[in-house]
Amino acid sequence: MMNRKIVTRKVRRSSGDINRFDREFWRKSGHEARFKASWEMVREVYLIRGEPDACQQGLQRSVQNIKRRTG
Repeated sequence: MMNRKIVTRKVRRSSGDINRFDREFWRKSGHEARFKASWEMVREVYLIRGEPDACQQGLQRSVQNIKRRTG
């Protein structure tokens, strides 16, 4: 019986290639996909912190003063 060697190789790309790939991927994905991915990361941070209402978080909305323009 013949002994076989198993060879494993890892292909590494330069950081420039990776950055180019990422930019192209997200450019092709569009605004909605980028927003969805960003929001998913925000939700994950809340879950990691143990905050139960991670899914219910919203954008901060606060108003201090409203002044009518005169003119």
